[in-house]
Amino acid sequence: MLKKLQCMNIYTIHKQERSWAKWVRKSLPIGNFIMTAVETTVNTTAELEYIYDYSLYYEEHDQDQYAPCDKSHVRAFQRIFLPTLYSILTVLSIAGNLLLAIILLKCTRLRGVASLLLLNMALSDMLFAVTLPFWAVSAHSHWLFGSAGCKTLTAVFTLNLYSSIFFITCMSLEAYLCVVWACNERTARGRRASMCVAVWILACLSAVPSLAFATVEETDGKMQCVYSFGEVHISPWRLFMKFQLNICGFLLPFLAMSFFFLRILCVMPRSGMRKKFKVLWLALLLLGVFFLFWFPYNLMVFLHSLQDLHVLSDCALSANLDFATHFTESLAFVHACLNLLMYAAVNRRFRNELSKILKRMCHRGREYSLECTGSTSPMSAPSPTIVLTTVC
Repeated sequence: MLKKLQCMNIYTIHKQERSWAKWVRKSLPIGNFIMTAVETTVNTTAELEYIYDYSLYYEEHDQDQYAPCDKSHVRAFQRIFLPTLYSILTVLSIAGNLLLAIILLKCTRLRGVASLLLLNMALSDMLFAVTLPFWAVSAHSHWLFGSAGCKTLTAVFTLNLYSSIFFITCMSLEAYLCVVWACNERTARGRRASMCVAVWILACLSAVPSLAFATVEETDGKMQCVYSFGEVHISPWRLFMKFQLNICGFLLPFLAMSFFFLRILCVMPRSGMRKKFKVLWLALLLLGVFFLFWFPYNLMVFLHSLQDLHVLSDCALSANLDFATHFTESLAFVHACLNLLMYAAVNRRFRNELSKILKRMCHRGREYSLECTGSTSPMSAPSPTIVLTTVC
């Protein structure tokens, strides 16, 4: 009976407290705010009174899952792989694009569907290749070029990466305009110049985040040029830069080039097929090469974004993703070496000029080799009598 009375009294007290709380919420202007704060404080205090035993949690789960992810084997691989590949790409890209620029300026005089755009793309890829030796040194040892060098080289790297992609898209656009709209050569020159200016402006804007966040920090005991986003656990800017590359650097250009190619394929009249087949082949080649070299790398960048969002969190998967990123990134960078081959594949006159230059270079190299061999051969050495007469 006594317990029953105590329970009734407790129930009456709680009921009165609830009615008082309702009155405070309704009557006082800030009553709702006060009661919410009080309830939050009470709930927080109750939570603090509960003591967690974390040792039981780790005993029930695999402790390796919560250990730091060891990627020393990834770093050892990139110290050998990246410097070697970057050095090869630098030589091939600068040599190929320089030869392309010389032929375009000397032989074609920037006439044709894509000559001016191709010249700008060659310049962009050469500037891109110039930055690769610095990243090769950084991958092999550590960053040696200071904070200003880090920001400058990162901005130049990003600017020319985007400009090369945008110029490829503009070449497809120019092919589409010349076939579908039958453009005039006089008006086309001004339009191509405007395209080049617009591409460089857009590429500069795309490189602004890289310039802002690039800095030199200590990573694994070495100074490296990296992107620093502060102490934020999930940085919106990090995700923005990756999605920017996925959308502006691949998805939109690929969709645009696909549309241009399909329209050229549909609109091209049968009577003019032979004359305009070169433009169709150029559009198809640009589309195929772009997808082949850039899609794998953009897929890895997207998976890295999922890793930043903790959708992917396994250590072994993260290490494999880093390996795949190194390979696909290198494949994408090979694109900077292909301008000469792509233009030679669609332009017969360019192939002839390139063949003449290469034959001339080989002939001169052979003559120089024969001269060097003749001057060092014992059979062709001057006799002692002639030498003495010459000295006297």
